Amino acid sequence: MKLCNYHLVFGGCSGKAPRPVTRVFLVCGAIIFELTLSGLAYWFFYDISEEYEGSWEDFSMDEIVLLRELSIGAVAAILGFVSEFILASVYARYDRRRDYFIHLIICLVCGAAILCMSVLFTYHWSLRWSFAFIIAVVFEMTAGQTGMMGIIAVFYNGRV
Repeated sequence: MKLCNYHLVFGGCSGKAPRPVTRVFLVCGAIIFELTLSGLAYWFFYDISEEYEGSWEDFSMDEIVLLRELSIGAVAAILGFVSEFILASVYARYDRRRDYFIHLIICLVCGAAILCMSVLFTYHWSLRWSFAFIIAVVFEMTAGQTGMMGIIAVFYNGRV
């Protein structure tokens, strides 16, 4: 079987294993987890309640500290990859009902954290959070999903 069939995003139409629902669980679970992790990094390490001097219309890309956002996005992507690896190993071994339950717990916990941080962050910190999240998703979709392709092939080799 071709290795590209195990790519979680691009192999979804041609690959038989894992199931399409499991592919969505893995990709979306990792992305939700990365959004939560990048927000938590800002919450723990920066004063997210500090007000911006000037109006919100004055905010520009000059306010973005590229190294900070890149590092937070990259760390979130790496930790998202690790969580995706753990979930892939769990989903490959257990029944479908457990897959749904695990993903429901991830979505509820991460969703509650995201909602809480969305309320606590000021507008300007939310923009920085969004920028770091976009960086994490780009890392996840390029390097992370390509790396997961080989891991998924090992976990699901010969399974339908």
